Amino acid sequence: MAQTDRPEALLDAAQLIFQPADDVEAVVNNFLQRWGGWTLDVFARVLQQTDETDPDELAQDDKLFALLALGFLAYPEASALLFPFIHSPKRTERWVSTLSLGLLRESAVCPLLQQMLLEDLLNPRAFDHDSFYDSNWYMVLRCQIALVLGEWGNPLAISPLCEAIRQCWAFETNPNMYFGKPANSFEDYDSWIIDYDRLIDRL
Repeated sequence: MAQTDRPEALLDAAQLIFQPADDVEAVVNNFLQRWGGWTLDVFARVLQQTDETDPDELAQDDKLFALLALGFLAYPEASALLFPFIHSPKRTERWVSTLSLGLLRESAVCPLLQQMLLEDLLNPRAFDHDSFYDSNWYMVLRCQIALVLGEWGNPLAISPLCEAIRQCWAFETNPNMYFGKPANSFEDYDSWIIDYDRLIDRL
């Protein structure tokens, strides 16, 4: 029997994974209809049935959503399902699973979150298909990582947080250097700048 009374945590996870999403509630409801609920067993089944060789984009989206929802829902057994994915060959799965473990305050991933905060921050064209939407997707996750590190209160995170601010300022001061050609030749140049401004706000 499918579960009812959907928790808001599912919407929080969906907003980060399915971006941009016209109707996050519809996205979540469709996931619940496909999989039958949001129990730990359901998410474990999603992760098992949507392996890295699955060519179906919807299946991969479901997998990323399951990885992040585990962190927002904070099931006691969630960490055991998440840890294997921090070593995934797919950057999307590494980032989402590590962020999810950060939401669960798993100390082992604090250094990984610090690395992710700065990973290719000054190389916006390094992400997947060299498009704005790929870079933007990671930047949204990066903003969430900054919030997690700040809320964690670990003094070791101060240095990478400050370095992220420095790199954002460097990018905004001379974006041409980091794009490798005139930055304003990119159709979504203004949106890239907005992303860096948004990250500075989170920092």
